[in-house]
Amino acid sequence: IAGAGGAIMIPFILLFLFAADGPLLYVWYFIGTFCGASYMAPTIAITQRLMPVRMRAVSSAVILLSFNIVGIAFGNLTTGVLSDALAATHGNESIRYALAWTQVTAIIGLALMIYATKRTPDYVKAAEAASAH
Repeated sequence: IAGAGGAIMIPFILLFLFAADGPLLYVWYFIGTFCGASYMAPTIAITQRLMPVRMRAVSSAVILLSFNIVGIAFGNLTTGVLSDALAATHGNESIRYALAWTQVTAIIGLALMIYATKRTPDYVKAAEAASAH
């Protein structure tokens, strides 16, 4: 679910950023942001499934802290730095291109989710075996 949301998000955010003005911008933005937020619940759920009971609260806290530090703190900072760097070539449109460049991290995240999906069954079996003892 998380990977599918990321795969759907990327083209819709790019459509929103580079399409001509019009009412479809609202649709593309809604779909992009809705799908972009779809990774959080499955990520937390699988973490809860894999972690021993005594570590679940701490693992959720670490995940939420990571989401906020990486996504909110560094994401906004990176977008601003990119926008400033692109201002010489793109002028007032630099923020549009900076936001588009941040989708590269979404592609990296998508690749990591696909990798994790292939590895997760092994981790689930190991977690179940560890909790059985």
